[in-house]
Amino acid sequence: LESDELGVKFMIDAGYNPEEMIGVMEILKAAAGPNRVPEFQSTHPDPDNRIEKIKDAIAKYRNP
Repeated sequence: LESDELGVKFMIDAGYNPEEMIGVMEILKAAAGPNRVPEFQSTHPDPDNRIEKIKDAIAKYRNP
């Protein structure tokens, strides 16, 4: 989640739209399908949790 926040910051600093990260998380969520591994057994946080943290980071860095 820290890497997602830094990714948002770097994207904004570079002039890119950080909301595109949400689309990437949606793709990962769809690719995992309904039978994805529970978050506590996964090597990565749940895409839904990541989307919420990305939205928080966008608000934080767009409106410091």
